[in-house]
Amino acid sequence: MTKKRKNIINIDWVTYNESIRPIGADTSTALIWRKSTPGDTVLRGSVYDNGVMHSFYSPQTNYLAFYFQLPNKKIKIGDSWPVDFNYIFFNEGFICDSAYKLNSVTLTDISRINNEMIAIISYDLIEYVSGKGGGFLSKKKDNILMEFKHKAIGKFSITKGRWLSYEGTQETIPTGMMSLRTQSKVSLSLQE
Repeated sequence: MTKKRKNIINIDWVTYNESIRPIGADTSTALIWRKSTPGDTVLRGSVYDNGVMHSFYSPQTNYLAFYFQLPNKKIKIGDSWPVDFNYIFFNEGFICDSAYKLNSVTLTDISRINNEMIAIISYDLIEYVSGKGGGFLSKKKDNILMEFKHKAIGKFSITKGRWLSYEGTQETIPTGMMSLRTQSKVSLSLQE
């Protein structure tokens, strides 16, 4: 993360050596699952130094919000706030029967470690949509269900104004035309 413009923090997430694939999948023939080349930029964007998203124009806004968006007001232990994310989307051929969303990020504790004030932040993000949809060339409407879950715990140094760690899981549970379930472990740590 760098601060090149007044009040804006640029984020460049670069890989070391990480495989990206769904749990239990046979990746030998799937071109979409890849092994990242060390040094690849996989996430780029920016946030204002008060925690608000700057990169509203980025297709990676969901990931920027999950990992870097902070509240833009004073909070206390137990306070919750939403982050800017909309993970599930369908085209205009989809007819929704039911949907719900849980968008809760909570300050669960503040600890003092080595003279640093550390905020412990819990992420509980869920989107669920079900309905009927079909392919571009088909008039047949199939039942479709999509659920997305992101649960994590982050540690943010209030003293130094930076993330120390972020650990969690992310899961996509689809049925219907797109029934490839994915589950990922998310682990970020400060590299000095």
